[in-house]
Amino acid sequence: MSHIAVAALGAALVLLTWLSVIRTVYTPRQRSSLMGRWTVRVVAAIIRAPARLTHNAFRERILDYCAPMSLLLAGSAWLVSATAGFALLAWGTEDVSFGASHLAGFFFMRSAGAGLAAFALLSTGLMFASFVTHLMRVMSAYGRRERPVARLAAQATESPNAEVVLADYLRTGSRDHLDSMFGEWSAWLADVQTTHLSYPVMAHLRPYGTLCWAKAALIVLDCAAITEALAPDWAPPNTRPLLAIGSYCLPRLAMQLGEDESRSPVSYHGRETRPFADTFRLAVKGGLPAERGEDAAEMAFLRIRMRYAPYVIAIGERLLYHDVG
Repeated sequence: MSHIAVAALGAALVLLTWLSVIRTVYTPRQRSSLMGRWTVRVVAAIIRAPARLTHNAFRERILDYCAPMSLLLAGSAWLVSATAGFALLAWGTEDVSFGASHLAGFFFMRSAGAGLAAFALLSTGLMFASFVTHLMRVMSAYGRRERPVARLAAQATESPNAEVVLADYLRTGSRDHLDSMFGEWSAWLADVQTTHLSYPVMAHLRPYGTLCWAKAALIVLDCAAITEALAPDWAPPNTRPLLAIGSYCLPRLAMQLGEDESRSPVSYHGRETRPFADTFRLAVKGGLPAERGEDAAEMAFLRIRMRYAPYVIAIGERLLYHDVG
């Protein structure tokens, strides 16, 4: 009976391991497996402590290891778990009595052992292929996330902020040009939501350059919020969809990282030292028609920001992005 129990435990361990692989790699559906979530949380908690004690470039060097170590830990855990399961299964079945005095029983045992070994080898090969598939999907999603961020950083004539980016688009293009930009970033935010919820390790992949994805999201959403606050009737069609998806996406990403919701009625997050009068002046000078007065536009802007800005700041603090805010 004990051998049967051990064999059953081994079979269950192999099954649970493969369910975790399938859930993580093939059917994440914006909710990864427990293995995918907890490996990232454990590694991030370990790395974040020494990273907080350092500054600038050295901090980034430390944080660079979080995502690769999480991926390697998950892959190693799958391999060890499956190997242990097959080992228990083999140990539990090797002494089961089939009547050793009978020639048929002897050959059955030999065939069962060979079959189990072949199955274990096949399982290992498929698991390695699944891990490579997972790694390729994560890196592909990382490239899609970072390319628009790098382009945004390169487009800004000054240190990237919403006023500069919005004025630049208004001066060099038209309302349709601005609408196209808002549409592109709506698709980008939708992709960020899907990939970051499906693959929790994505949030811990550090940016290509000096501008991080969270700051880029804040800049573009602030552009849309300024446009909606000052000129709600003139605002391009993609303005409100961009704000809607940002308001839906960023709270979910913050929640996945363990950040609580904010209950403040307005948001000055990241703009405490930036007077709205300057924002209003730069936007109007850039070509945005002012359909609201400065005070009314400011209150509308802060109410809109409340739906996304606190979560961006929380994400930046959790991931130790120094440029958010």
